[in-house]
Amino acid sequence: MAAYQRPAIEDRDWLTTAETAAIMRKELIARFPGVKFSARSSVYSMGSSINIGWTDGPTEARVSEVTGKYSSKGFDGSIDLEYHIQHYMMPDGSVEVARSSGTTGSMGYVEGFSNPIPINARLVQLGSGYVSCNRRHSDALKARCLTKVPTNTQSDMDAEQWLWRICRETEG
Repeated sequence: MAAYQRPAIEDRDWLTTAETAAIMRKELIARFPGVKFSARSSVYSMGSSINIGWTDGPTEARVSEVTGKYSSKGFDGSIDLEYHIQHYMMPDGSVEVARSSGTTGSMGYVEGFSNPIPINARLVQLGSGYVSCNRRHSDALKARCLTKVPTNTQSDMDAEQWLWRICRETEG
């Protein structure tokens, strides 16, 4: 009996978590040249996730602008309900958000939406339930940010909290 051969991505309506992570990492590298990104995928009972990591470089907010569209699940904490998000696979291999029913039909606050299908795109299910970002700060970035930490403030934040906050908002 011949071994199972997974069909090519072009012939499927779903992507594995690892394939989704690879597409996302490719987009991040194109958007932020010179920054080394890691994409770690995890598959577990009832779900999957991808953790994106990098040191210095763009802020977490800027990276999240790219990675946010790769989540295929969302969570409405007001009613403790997970909802699903579908995506379009574009002809060039990139991914765009397609639609979600949201949670308003279940008395939640997340509005559903449906984006029109782009020309030659196809509907796919991504293998990534949730995507998280984890930016690390190098000693060099911390040293640069340390000069901006206030020395005499009326704030409840200590110097370490100030340093973290300043580094988080500083491009590195």
